[in-house]
Amino acid sequence: MARLTLKIIVILLPLFAVVAGYVWLDPFEVVRRHDRYYGDPRLMYNRDHHSLEIFSKNHPEQKYDSFVFGSSRSLALACGDWRQHIAPGRPFHFDASAESIYGISRKVRFLDRQGVTIANALVVLDRDSLIATANYDAHLYIKHPGLSGESPWTFQKLFFQAFASPEFLAGYAYYRFTNKVPQPFKDYFLDREFVYEPVTNDIYFASDERQIAEGTFYAKNISAFLGRKRGRNYAAPIISARQLEQLAEIRDIFRRHNTRYRIVVSPIYNQIFMNERDLEILRELFGADRVHDYSGVNPVTADYRNFYDVDHLRRHVGAALLAEIYRNGP
Repeated sequence: MARLTLKIIVILLPLFAVVAGYVWLDPFEVVRRHDRYYGDPRLMYNRDHHSLEIFSKNHPEQKYDSFVFGSSRSLALACGDWRQHIAPGRPFHFDASAESIYGISRKVRFLDRQGVTIANALVVLDRDSLIATANYDAHLYIKHPGLSGESPWTFQKLFFQAFASPEFLAGYAYYRFTNKVPQPFKDYFLDREFVYEPVTNDIYFASDERQIAEGTFYAKNISAFLGRKRGRNYAAPIISARQLEQLAEIRDIFRRHNTRYRIVVSPIYNQIFMNERDLEILRELFGADRVHDYSGVNPVTADYRNFYDVDHLRRHVGAALLAEIYRNGP
C-alpha cells in the first residue's frame, strides 16, 4: 500500500508542481488581485478581465461616469483626448481584446446594475465586433465572470490549460530564467512596447510611435499595407435577431441614464464599407445624428501612415476624429 501511494505521489508530483507554479507566479494576473496590472510588458493578458478589475479598484475614488466601449480598435479614441469634449466627465476605457457586441452589452448592463452613472458613452463598432453574441472560450478573450455570470472555475480552467501547455510552459520557463524570448515561442509573447495608463485604462503604442518618429517603422512594415482590394467593397450583412436584442439593450440603458452617446464605426485599413443594411439598423436604433461611419474609402483609410497596422489607428488620428465627432458638442 505504501509503495502504491508513493507511485501515485510520484506520478502526480509534476501536476502539483505546475498547479503550484500557476498559483504562485500568476502569470496572467487572474488568480489574485493586483495593485497594478500588466506587470510584465512581454506577456499577453486578458484585457476584458483587467479592464473590469481596474475599474472596480479605481471607481470608488475616481467616480467614473463616461466610458469608451469597443475592441483594441477603440484605443485610438483615448480617454486622454476624449475628456476635453465631455468635461467635466470622468472617462474610463472599458474595452477588451476582440471585443464583441455581447461583451459591450454585458459591460453596459454591469454598469447599470451597479448603479454607475453613464453620463457619456463612446461605442466603437465594426463588423468583427458585431459577429459574436455569446462568450468566447479562449483564455485571452473569455469574459470576466463578473460580466458573463459564468463559473469562475471555467474561467480559471482556461488559463491553467494555457499555462500548462508545453508550448507556453517551455517558453515561459526559458523567459523567466533568461529574460529573453526564445524564437520558437515568440508567438506567445508581445513584440511591441505598450504604455498602460492606470487611471483611464488607455493603452498607447509606445514602441511603434518611437520608431515612426525615428523614420524606421513603415520601412520595415510596409508589406503589411500592400494588396488591399480597390473600389467600393461592402461587408456582408451581420446584424440578426440576437445582435438586435443586444444593441437594443444598450440603447435602452443609455436612454434610462440620459447618456450622451456616440456610435463610431471604426476606420479600418482594408477600406471595406460596413454593410448598408447594418448601418441603417444602427441609425434607426441609436439615431442617425449619433452614428459616425468611418468605414470604407475615406481620407483616414487612404493613408497607411494613419495606422500602426491594418487594424489599429494611430492616436493623433483618433484625436482628430473625436474633434470632428464632437464639433457640435456632446
